Amino acid sequence: MAGRPPKYESPEELEEAVEAYFNECVIKKDIPIQSGLAYSLGFASRQSLYDYAQKEQYSYIIGRAKLRCEDELNQAALKGEANPSIAKLNLATNYGYSEKQMIEHSGNVATQFSIIGIDADTDSQED
Repeated sequence: MAGRPPKYESPEELEEAVEAYFNECVIKKDIPIQSGLAYSLGFASRQSLYDYAQKEQYSYIIGRAKLRCEDELNQAALKGEANPSIAKLNLATNYGYSEKQMIEHSGNVATQFSIIGIDADTDSQED
């Protein structure tokens, strides 16, 4: 099975379509996101973006487009122009962002245990 023929025959054709998407977002005052980019490019899913990114002649164009989507979403979120919950979900899903709590332990930690019923000063118990 050969698969579906490529939608874009050249990098220039793809780059033109990507720029058209971003220009449309500016006109509509939309925040560009990967799903919108994929839809605008005529793809059936975001997976097609990832597939095109695997092709050497398209990888730079798709990589830059994804980076622009990420940057514009971050900027909109920082300016309060994007719903924080949706921005957080989108950034986690599409760009690997996550919330982590890093706890660093350094130095010695002194611990003292007491056992009730045994005198700490006595080495042995008398009957």
